[in-house]
Amino acid sequence: MTSSRSMPRTTDEIREVFLKYFEGHDHLRMPAASLIPAGDPTLLLTNSGMAQFKAYFAGESTPPHPRLTTSQKSFRTTDIDEVGDATHLTLFEMLGNFSFGDYFKKEACEWSLDLMVNHLGFDRDRMYITIYNDDDEAEQVWLDLGVEPERIYRFGDEDNWWGPAGAEGPCGPCSELHYYRGSMDDVPALDDPIRQNGWGPNTHDDFLEVYNLVFTQFYRDIDGNDTPLPNKNIDTGMGLERAAAVLQDVSTLYDTDVFQPVISKVEEIAARVWGDDPGIDRAIGAIAEHARSASFLIGDGVVPGNTGRGYVLRRIIRRAMRFGLALGMESPFIGSIAEVAMDQMAGIYPELTDNRPFILRVLDIEEESFARAIAQGTRVLDGMFEYRDAHASVTETLDAAIAAGTTADGLTELLNENGFDAPEGDDSATVGSRAAFEAIKDLIGAAFVSGGDDLARQRVLNWTTMVSGTEAFLLYDTYGFPPELVREDALDRYMESTGESAPELARDGEVDLLLDREGFKEQMEGQRERGRASGNTFRGDVAARRVYESLGIDDTPFRGYDTLTVDTQIVGIIKDGDSAPEASEGDEIELILHETPFYAERGGQMGDAGSLTSDGVEVEITDTQNPYSHVNAHSALVSSGTIHVGDAVTATVNEERRERIRRNHTATHLVHSALRQVLGSHVRQTGSLVAPDRLRFDFTHVASMTPDEIRQVQDIVNDKIRENHDVNVEYTSYTEAIDRGALAFFGDKYEADVRTIQID
Repeated sequence: MTSSRSMPRTTDEIREVFLKYFEGHDHLRMPAASLIPAGDPTLLLTNSGMAQFKAYFAGESTPPHPRLTTSQKSFRTTDIDEVGDATHLTLFEMLGNFSFGDYFKKEACEWSLDLMVNHLGFDRDRMYITIYNDDDEAEQVWLDLGVEPERIYRFGDEDNWWGPAGAEGPCGPCSELHYYRGSMDDVPALDDPIRQNGWGPNTHDDFLEVYNLVFTQFYRDIDGNDTPLPNKNIDTGMGLERAAAVLQDVSTLYDTDVFQPVISKVEEIAARVWGDDPGIDRAIGAIAEHARSASFLIGDGVVPGNTGRGYVLRRIIRRAMRFGLALGMESPFIGSIAEVAMDQMAGIYPELTDNRPFILRVLDIEEESFARAIAQGTRVLDGMFEYRDAHASVTETLDAAIAAGTTADGLTELLNENGFDAPEGDDSATVGSRAAFEAIKDLIGAAFVSGGDDLARQRVLNWTTMVSGTEAFLLYDTYGFPPELVREDALDRYMESTGESAPELARDGEVDLLLDREGFKEQMEGQRERGRASGNTFRGDVAARRVYESLGIDDTPFRGYDTLTVDTQIVGIIKDGDSAPEASEGDEIELILHETPFYAERGGQMGDAGSLTSDGVEVEITDTQNPYSHVNAHSALVSSGTIHVGDAVTATVNEERRERIRRNHTATHLVHSALRQVLGSHVRQTGSLVAPDRLRFDFTHVASMTPDEIRQVQDIVNDKIRENHDVNVEYTSYTEAIDRGALAFFGDKYEADVRTIQID
């Protein structure tokens, strides 16, 4: 597969070689960000190396250095159902080098080739390049570096274009470095037409994308027009696990050194052997991967839930359990597998050590919860088959429906006349019986509408032994009961009731005797479509932002740490959703000031209020927000007079209100610290509200706090307040602040230099 020039390395060595290489090219090594994105409500989980640098790429913040490099733990949810095969992971490490208006294509391409061949040991003869269709500049760079023309392939938007992330924004072409893992004897001749149609990167399974270089050089507007950016950026990514698979000359990601100890632990518990059977391998791989990824999510403060990040975590834990149960593993088992995974990664990610007791506790509780769900799902399944046992006359009912030409509305009445009814009640067995009634009604209705289609009719006839797609989806979606276990249960019941041997699985175009897999797939696809539709609404208000941008204002300097009163100037007025030259008494508007003492809402702290005054003019400021970049917008009511863009005004913060907010803000720091003392260092802030009259602190924990724990936190906070400690403010770098133990607050965006609070 790989050539004799390959230099197998451990995953830790590959990571360090990459980072040191770019440090040698004047890149600042940055720590990995949390999997919970800070200050980015559009992102569920950190999914790439560039995610933590989005504000730098957008020009909203200044990076600590124009060149950065990281190894970023990343999580992607798009392929959860594929995990367990040779190439898919939910959690992976993305190695990256980044440039913000500094170097561009020439250096990015030159360094990537040098790194891969001369420092990591990739075989130069197995490397191929892809570029965007019309990116002649990138092609020339590669040619100048000695890459042969026949190794360069052009592709379109789907393969070699990145962005924009939303309706508009930065975007650009990309160039990918692919590695050929097949036999060199199978490489076609240069004049073989297959090179342009079926053999090569992106088209043949023997090619693996290893390194992606994104050239962010355009801004695409709302109409789809691309304009060159004044500062061009570089965003790259090399999947660490993929690189390790190539350099260690193994066929799957699970055969790499980072996964093998975890795989061995699963083998030990399951009493199965890795590599003997593809189906068993898939189950073992999925269990190992999900135990590892769950550890990272919990370590960063995610706890199981029914929405958002919590649902993702719950889904992967339960998917691992389902595979384990199918292998005959007895719960609980995920915690012991997760411990091995954490041992592999804790040297790089110390949060796995710091939060290990919490991680294991969460896993145990979720396994216990799922075991109860499986038990409840089994009772629902019992109800489904009890209903079937009592209603076996489906053939006669189907024939009666077709003969009567009944309408959909009349189908329920016809079923009732033939002894089928919908039982009432909320116990699990009754829920199952009611689902069975709805299933046979839907199946007969579908057969009637199809005019007696053979497959539709067969589904009705199989109903007495077959769990329908809608029933299987109910068991899966509500109770976490996997379709594989549903079929096994149906098989046991079939063999017990008939005395026959196990029927074969249905082939394509046939209806299975035990489980309507096609119907289940249709239900799952419907759920995905609903998810995609709801996800499309998760965007910012682009039109509103464009109004602010049209003012041409890049920054509102904040003076409110030093003074509550500033003589300033009105530089923008927004009225009724559009910019305006003036506003009069009674108008509700938004104002942009040349500089401001008003603190904008962020991190849960409410924005300042106060007033603007000048000769004959008084304006009430009711709120302050930060709609984009460094610009503050002040919600206002003109109490008297008329104001114009360009007017000089005096801006004054409501001092009493600000002081009450400040006290509650300081209290959130005290609460955060006290919670970590009482509950453990795993506690992470997930949200807050800091208002003049109250505060709310949202945090991660595995269970509700006990009265004693609440009392301990209250005592710690109240004792600190009574001691009346000094609150010291200091400015330092973000990295140094974190190294010294500072806690970053959820939802806040931090730049290279940060303001820290220390309570002595």
